[in-house]
Amino acid sequence: MVAATPCDHRIGNAQSMAAVSRGCRAVAFAVEEHVNFASAELWQDGACIWHVEHEADQGNEHIAHSGSLPPRFAELLAGVATEDNEARDAYFHMDIPIILAKEITGYRFDEINPDVDNTAFERLTDLLPKAPWWKFWR
Repeated sequence: MVAATPCDHRIGNAQSMAAVSRGCRAVAFAVEEHVNFASAELWQDGACIWHVEHEADQGNEHIAHSGSLPPRFAELLAGVATEDNEARDAYFHMDIPIILAKEITGYRFDEINPDVDNTAFERLTDLLPKAPWWKFWR
């Protein structure tokens, strides 16, 4: 598992994920709760297998997807709650990428997981020089 901030860190871009997933499977996951954004994608052997994304700016029921989706995607989409649902165990469109990522990795960012929480992680240093503030496109 590699965790990075901010949510759009380049480790999750297509070029990085293609390299990271050579010879294995890797999941890229991003979430920004304050704007109701979540995305998950499965990569294998350098190729993106599927991508699922919810972006509330596009509407509360927005869900974008591509690739060879897991069968569970259709089930989750069919069972999504309406906006006025007050049930504590209900899930919404934003939860779909989060659930799919957890089903593959066993990790969910907003849950306690002793297997992950008690694991010592190695902190990596980003060696790519930071772009000057005025070169925000870099």
